[in-house]
Amino acid sequence: MVILLAGAGGQLGRDLQPALAGTDLHPFDHRQLDITDAGAVEAAVERVRPDWVINAAAFNDVDGAEQAEDQAFAVNAAGAGNLAEAAARVGAAILHISTDYVFDGTKGSPYTEDDEPNPLSVYARSKYEGEQRVLGRAPPPAWSVPHGCMDGRARTSSRPSSPRRSGAGPSG
Repeated sequence: MVILLAGAGGQLGRDLQPALAGTDLHPFDHRQLDITDAGAVEAAVERVRPDWVINAAAFNDVDGAEQAEDQAFAVNAAGAGNLAEAAARVGAAILHISTDYVFDGTKGSPYTEDDEPNPLSVYARSKYEGEQRVLGRAPPPAWSVPHGCMDGRARTSSRPSSPRRSGAGPSG
């Protein structure tokens, strides 16, 4: 299985790489692949021709996004869309890592894929728009998985949630 991993230099990307051992992994950090550059994304995906694209890239400064809205939306929304479009063109499935911030946190129990998002901050809105761009693309399958706060591999969210998907599940 050939996998293109965007955001490989970040915390999540670094944590994913050992878990993906045994695959034909092509990790790209933000210096190697600027996901806001549609042409660069298209070229990388065309060159690798992955079965899966994993988007672990993000503008993840939750507070800083309030002052850097354009940058947050460029990475979290447009960048996610660039990856999804390029993946679709080569027939690759995509796994997009989102955030539990797309929910307002008022439910009091774990969120599911059927719960209505209610993003409250610039960061949350940018991540939600990225989800919409990924899930709205043509098949093959697209999965958007919200995650909670991270502190390495051992930390999980206090607001667990389920993945949202479009299309049929992957065959392998």
